[in-house]
Amino acid sequence: MILMMNVRKVIRVRQFSTRKVGADRADGVGPRRPTGAGRARRAGMWGAALLLLLGVLCGVTPSASAIAEPDQSAPTTVSLTFDDGFASQLNAQQMLAEHHMNGTFYIPSGFIGLEGRLTLPQIQAIQADGNEIGGHTVNHRHLPLLDPAEQARQICDDRVALSQDGLRVTSFAYPFAGLDASAKQVVQNCGYNSARAEEGLSAGGDCPVCPSGESMPPADPYSLRTATPVISSTTLSSIQQQIADAQANGGGWVPIVFHEVCDGCSDMAISLADFAALLDWLDSRAGDGIAVATVDQVIGGAVQNPIAGPPDQRPDGQLVNPSLEALTPFSYPEGQSECWEQSGFGVNTAAWARVPSAHSGSWAEQVSMESRTSGDQKLITRQDSGSCSPAVKPGRSYTLSAWYTSTAPTRMVAFYRKPGGAWVYWTGSPQADPSADWTQLTWQTPAIPADATRLSFGLQLADVGTLTIDDYAMTPDPSP
Repeated sequence: MILMMNVRKVIRVRQFSTRKVGADRADGVGPRRPTGAGRARRAGMWGAALLLLLGVLCGVTPSASAIAEPDQSAPTTVSLTFDDGFASQLNAQQMLAEHHMNGTFYIPSGFIGLEGRLTLPQIQAIQADGNEIGGHTVNHRHLPLLDPAEQARQICDDRVALSQDGLRVTSFAYPFAGLDASAKQVVQNCGYNSARAEEGLSAGGDCPVCPSGESMPPADPYSLRTATPVISSTTLSSIQQQIADAQANGGGWVPIVFHEVCDGCSDMAISLADFAALLDWLDSRAGDGIAVATVDQVIGGAVQNPIAGPPDQRPDGQLVNPSLEALTPFSYPEGQSECWEQSGFGVNTAAWARVPSAHSGSWAEQVSMESRTSGDQKLITRQDSGSCSPAVKPGRSYTLSAWYTSTAPTRMVAFYRKPGGAWVYWTGSPQADPSADWTQLTWQTPAIPADATRLSFGLQLADVGTLTIDDYAMTPDPSP
């Protein structure tokens, strides 16, 4: 049974300083993938256009403050869910505690303790407050891009790592809302009781065939539908309206997806004032049949034993698709080479293409940077748990190489994976000069750090110009 929450005013909390890992940190990795924010923007635009059209046809102007009247005979449960382990979610933790409410926090275990992310003690404190901790893969990978073995390592090993840290983990959320039949089955095999997708519930009439609320119990617990994900342009009234619409149409379950909770820190953030106002509004509706519960409280079920994913069996230092000939079966944007990711960070404008002007074979990868204030673009081995990233031995050095043509300087950059799954920037080669002809850049790395298990590397463009890349190679040097 879900208990109604006591009404209590919220106090103002301080905003925690955050800075994103990946696309926004120095030497970071920012694979270009579809995001919930992008889908939310599209859904919001179509929904707003439809509402405006209906208003014009009917002679009625929609009011942002007109919230549907509650139907007290239709109990409605709201789950407040938070993705990616951003440090700004500490603001949500404090506000939830002030309201005697709890949420579900989906954590990629490989992000724990990185810049701008929650630390393990903070996550443990969030759970101690009564909140739920869920899984979100080790490295926040887009699961349909991965083979079943890598899916299992990302999903299962994430749950293993979180469980070993004393966390109770029964719920999962698909990164980028990306799922396929294989990923759904792996989630079940790894011992999760549910898995959350994104969207699927009607928002302001934008989907006439979609329900306003998820059924309880859900029709498919491994593809849970949600309200439109909250981004910075999402209005408080639109969140309230989705909840009220669900109650007015028979009730049910409305999971809501948040990322950051702060003022102006991200285009995927809800402001402190709007989040506080939402919790106040939920408090005020407690007597009208609206309750707040975690995903685990709604789904139920016992905690299953954690199961590790399969180990990678490739030899030390072996690359996959080094000549960039094989295409990723499913990718966004289209045209990425299997096991290599187009990555970047900072403020710059660049375009990637798969081109036939190759050093060998049929294809190469090319990036053109039109403008740059900061950061870079680079083609690196996919930062995963073993299907693409090569294993390395601490203390050994490796000779890395790639062929290139370029109108701007380039260099090799390298990252390594820690035992817990976190990827960190390591080092880079000396800069190589521009070259109109195919030229091989060869670099011997320093000794691999003691806490490194895998390597990700590739050529970098950090200036306006065009870089074409082909034929990577990696060779272990003789053991010391």
